Amino acid sequence: MNQELAFNNDNTKSDAINHFIALAGKCATDFRTQDISTLKVSIGHFIDATQEVLTHTPGASLLLLNVRDKKQSYLTNLIIKTVLIANVLAHQGSYSLVTKQKLVTTTLLIIYTMSPYFLKVKADHSLFTQYKSIFKNAAKITFKQVKNEYIDEPDILRILSQIANINEFKNKNQVCQTIVILSLNSAIYTCPFYLSKPLSADAALAKSLVQLNLICPKPFTASYVGMFSQCISLLSFGKLCVSADNNFLVSVNYKVNNKNDISEVPCISYGKVEERNVFVAPMVLCTNKIRFILPQQALSYKTSLSHLSVEVIESFIGLAPNNNELNARYLPPEYLDKTSKALLSETTLLIADYLSQDTQKSKLVMDYAKGVTRTHQPVSNIRHAIALLGMIRIYPVVCISEMKLLQQKNLAFGEYEVINKENVFAGIANGLSKLISFSIPEYQELVSRVIFQGLMIIPKSRYAASIATLLGPNENEFYTLNDAFGKARIVDWARCSKKLAIDWKLPKAYVATLNSFFEVKSKLVDYKAVPKQIRVNVSGLVITEWTLLNWLKGNNRPSSLDDISGALSVLNISNSEFLTIYQQLIDNNQPCSSLC
Repeated sequence: MNQELAFNNDNTKSDAINHFIALAGKCATDFRTQDISTLKVSIGHFIDATQEVLTHTPGASLLLLNVRDKKQSYLTNLIIKTVLIANVLAHQGSYSLVTKQKLVTTTLLIIYTMSPYFLKVKADHSLFTQYKSIFKNAAKITFKQVKNEYIDEPDILRILSQIANINEFKNKNQVCQTIVILSLNSAIYTCPFYLSKPLSADAALAKSLVQLNLICPKPFTASYVGMFSQCISLLSFGKLCVSADNNFLVSVNYKVNNKNDISEVPCISYGKVEERNVFVAPMVLCTNKIRFILPQQALSYKTSLSHLSVEVIESFIGLAPNNNELNARYLPPEYLDKTSKALLSETTLLIADYLSQDTQKSKLVMDYAKGVTRTHQPVSNIRHAIALLGMIRIYPVVCISEMKLLQQKNLAFGEYEVINKENVFAGIANGLSKLISFSIPEYQELVSRVIFQGLMIIPKSRYAASIATLLGPNENEFYTLNDAFGKARIVDWARCSKKLAIDWKLPKAYVATLNSFFEVKSKLVDYKAVPKQIRVNVSGLVITEWTLLNWLKGNNRPSSLDDISGALSVLNISNSEFLTIYQQLIDNNQPCSSLC
């Protein structure tokens, strides 16, 4: 019974992969005929199928990286390798599913535009030199050819225009640009159309990382060797090898305590499988026991699967899926409920006991405590850190650190621009609180992050914030962040921020601070109507927002402080005093490079 279930499971997965290959063939037909009328539908269906097989059968799918299906055309094989490499690189970049699919679409569109030239050079190698400039400007040609068809996909057109050097911000989104460029060129090295031997996928990526590429060359791709060289091991999966005793083997990414010697090759036997549900332990062979590797060996993929149990192959590989939701990067970790109860208990012993059970959180709090002490003296233990910070500051420190970790997951186009703006906004809130000595700086920063993230959950605001560092020519009309970033409705911004505040278990006083901030902004209440205990916090947030807007406008010395006169009055700060403070805040909160 178990054997039958395993067999049926293998069959189902094989059917999914065959469907994936068939849809790649449909794309190849559109690419060859240059039929733009069905292009978007064909690519969309193919990308959906790609996600399906990479989710449920990543191992069997990635076998296609290092073999060539002899029953499929040149373009079909090239398309398959392109999307698989692009998915692996995008996964390494921690991009969300939606962004990953847009990156893959971008690579396919360039392949679509270049296909006629690839096929012509493949038929007549003497044409290669004539078409070199076309390959170099492939993104520009693609942008012009597909911009009308993809007018409703601004992210795809943005990345194309940046790669093509026809976008004012051509040096931004460098990681996304690099993924597209490396995917294209690596795939072409595995399926060359000119006089060169096909390379295995790992060797192709290694070559693309260190060599100026044929398609859409950009010098900055070499800067990401460290990031994407980590994919080389995964791309070596599934190479067909011949052992010293003339047996056929398939290399796998089998790790034993992550200490595999580079001189060893983990392999499984490539032979007819009799018992398909039986786990096959890999052989770890020294490289001198491998006679040779057959890069991009031509074989019938469907037949080859009969020599390898899909279930066995899947045991050697895994690609954890990225979250598809836009707001996933802003959701707190599941354990926060327990964390909040312990850290808000105001009992030193309980807080210390809880933190000491988690090495990562303990180190995080101790490092923060060391950083905020004037002498930067070592912090001996978690109780010492709590004594330095005070119990009340521990919870926001932990939350802020978790938020910073989440910033690096489920990334989207222009994410580093958004991260920079959030960090500057949070830094201004924290710094203002310290300079004027009101509130708890860490809580003021935490509330500011919740407010900023609440706005970024709104798609049009997040898109506007991801584009450029400075505001545009109509900058003087922007008085609030929601106006500057997509003109979102303040009620929507408030609703998203309030939900995040509750999700992050903010104490009632700080939820009230956030609510009053939006009431003041909406002119529903005056500062005098705000409860006295949170009035200074609200005023600080109003000044923080105003300061960020002026930073975005490039104002080193604002000419008027009328918009924040009420908030300055609450904090008892004169205009001249604030201008000095403003300069300190701008100097202390310069953004990191947003070229990524």
